[in-house]
Amino acid sequence: MRKIILVLFVVILSLDVLAQQSDVDKLIEQGIALHDHGLYEDARSKFKQALAMDKTSIRAKYEMAYSSSAIKLWDDALHYSRLVLAEEGEYELEAYLVFCAALDNVGRDKQAIKFYKKAIKKYPDEHLLHYNIALTYLNQGEVDLAQAEVQRAIQLNQYHMSSHLLLSKIMGSRGDRLKRMLPLYFFLLYEQDTERSIEALDDLQAYWRGAAMQTGNEVKVPISNLSSTSGLAMANMGLGLIAATYMVDDEKKKLEEPYKLAQQTSELFKLLDEVKTGELDFFDIYYVDFFSLLINAGHVEVYSHYISNCMHKDKVLLWVTENNSEFSSFMEWMKLQE
Repeated sequence: MRKIILVLFVVILSLDVLAQQSDVDKLIEQGIALHDHGLYEDARSKFKQALAMDKTSIRAKYEMAYSSSAIKLWDDALHYSRLVLAEEGEYELEAYLVFCAALDNVGRDKQAIKFYKKAIKKYPDEHLLHYNIALTYLNQGEVDLAQAEVQRAIQLNQYHMSSHLLLSKIMGSRGDRLKRMLPLYFFLLYEQDTERSIEALDDLQAYWRGAAMQTGNEVKVPISNLSSTSGLAMANMGLGLIAATYMVDDEKKKLEEPYKLAQQTSELFKLLDEVKTGELDFFDIYYVDFFSLLINAGHVEVYSHYISNCMHKDKVLLWVTENNSEFSSFMEWMKLQE
């Protein structure tokens, strides 16, 4: 009889534990849903309730850290992500990302670098770690290290668009106009109709306007600061010469956006294809080679209009309507590249 009572007690206890765990999981799921809708404080409230029921829940601790970081409650983000890291188990990678970002945002960038390096040693193929440490390096003025890390992030995940934007910013700090533009061209192909795409297109058009300087009737092209034997150095000079023609040629001066950008882009990509030297430069491999494929496939005009859609919707829609077969062919070609 005692054995039966003991078995029943164990069963009842197990059911209570399972019921409690189910309630904890429900609270966490509710919190995640609230977070996804931007209701971060409400989400944090759910995670607090979950932790009150189960202080050992690693998932609740991580979600609390993540939601805290979303509203810049860095002390809480540090506290809860540190608790997750102490477990050295589930959600460790995610906790590293929150923890290091929080360190960076409270001015402890040297510590952030230290923990990023520790995380990269454990997770060398996680592109977000390389991207985030690149941001921290750039803020420290370590441009070479920032460039190396963000390029590694792109090698690991070519479709992480934030990395392309960061690389563009880094190359801008180096004064290299062409290498600042190439990541933007790639970014605009894959991210449309966002605030970032509008800003990127606006920057791209501004870089074209600044690629040559006009004073009165005189037009000057800046000298490239790259090695004269580099194919990209030649293209940098060619970029300025192309821009100059749109300042002196009467017909080209009349062109409006996005038609001007389409023509400029077509001329630039043809030039890039012509000056390819087979160099193993990162920009050759990840940008020039792709744009050479694009020009040789005959899709550069469609592409140029496509990337302008975020700012020139009506004009682009009209162009696509009049060139529907070319647009469809371009979209099919793009599917094959993925």
